[in-house]
Amino acid sequence: MKPTFAPALVILATIIPNALMAENASDKLTIEPGAFVIRETFTARAFPSDPIPVTIAAESWSGFRITDITPHGASVSEGDVLISFDGRELHQRIEDLEKAVARREHEIATATLELANLRETADERLDAARRAAEEAANDYEYYVETRHPIDVEASEQSVKRAKQRLLSTNEELVQLKRMYEEDDIVEETEEMILTRQRDSVEAAQFALRMEKLQQERRVGTTLPRHIESLRETKKQTARALATAKQEIPRAVTLKQAAVEEMTTTQARETDTLAKLKTDREFLEITAPADGTFYHGAIENGEWTTGELLRQLVIGGRPPVQRQIATFIPEGASIEFHAHLEEAVARSIGTEKPSGLATLTGRGDISIPVTVSGVSPVPTPAGRHHAVLTAEWPQGPRIAPGASAEVHLITYSREDAILVPADALEFGPDGWEIEIKLADGKTEMRNVTRGRSHNDRIEILDGLEAGQVIVMP
Repeated sequence: MKPTFAPALVILATIIPNALMAENASDKLTIEPGAFVIRETFTARAFPSDPIPVTIAAESWSGFRITDITPHGASVSEGDVLISFDGRELHQRIEDLEKAVARREHEIATATLELANLRETADERLDAARRAAEEAANDYEYYVETRHPIDVEASEQSVKRAKQRLLSTNEELVQLKRMYEEDDIVEETEEMILTRQRDSVEAAQFALRMEKLQQERRVGTTLPRHIESLRETKKQTARALATAKQEIPRAVTLKQAAVEEMTTTQARETDTLAKLKTDREFLEITAPADGTFYHGAIENGEWTTGELLRQLVIGGRPPVQRQIATFIPEGASIEFHAHLEEAVARSIGTEKPSGLATLTGRGDISIPVTVSGVSPVPTPAGRHHAVLTAEWPQGPRIAPGASAEVHLITYSREDAILVPADALEFGPDGWEIEIKLADGKTEMRNVTRGRSHNDRIEILDGLEAGQVIVMP
């Protein structure tokens, strides 16, 4: 558990009995000067002036698990291992990260090559999309305005030629019939010629019908479909050009961002890898010199342990970037530290008084001490940190963390004028005390107050010995 520094504070004032004397009635007091001494007694602990903090100052790795730790309060020699940690997880993490950094380097090289290719071919791909769109538009306009009327006319000409062939073939048949009918007898050869001509007429008739069907198909379906196909190609290439104008630069930008992201990731991984390799140094923490090893932190005159001690065992995982133990070099200067209540701190002030300290359980040993400083600013707990130097006697040195009772005289005056606290009132001109005059009357007298203790207040000016004050 965290040791608490809540010293039992005892404030003593020594007042000479004749400093105040009653005058017959209990409501009147005659002033007589006397000695006024204020003593402070509080608990302090002995700590080295410059303890060496033991910290796992790792920058990246936090999974330190203790495999061995030197016992608390053990004496060690320079180079002795104070704490050792299991490094298997750290070594595996370093190996994995080394592979990741190497793989990232190849990924960056590939992405950089792809980026260069995108940049080099961007204009070419954009020109290709532009040419395709222009060609499709030209093909459509040419066909609709020029070629389509010709195709329609060509189809009509094909039908017209088929009609002409039919008429010509049929006219030849009529002429043959007339020529052969002039003879009374039709010879076999002539009959064969007529039959062949009749077949030609039928073939011409069929050809005409087919030409008409083809013309209807061509004009009504094929040519409109071709026009629609050209129109659709024109639209598609136009859309492809518009998309290319956006996508090609965007592809370059995205690839550039990907390369930068991979480069940043690689830099972070490389930095983490370097830190992890440095963190391996903390797998063993050794003693920097001969001295004593303490579990917990000694800071600002306090020995902090608390929940931390539960982790300072085999298998424990102490926190990083935080003091977990303290190394005290052999021969380190030892001084007393105390955490004072506000009243005691103000009583000491800046005078740096001297006194004695007695070790707990050894009141026969007195150690001269001097206050070297008191923090003017209180801690969040409302106490003031005080440091006291000591003149250590011959014999065994006191162990860091040992407690002692400190006795100081913070104020002393031989001829102090003291009055009860109830005698003072705060008036328009400051503090006032009612005094009795020679004629039996009374008046309010302004006074200057000094130090105080319990129900007695020192008066620095405004009262004289022998005067009688009237209690309210």
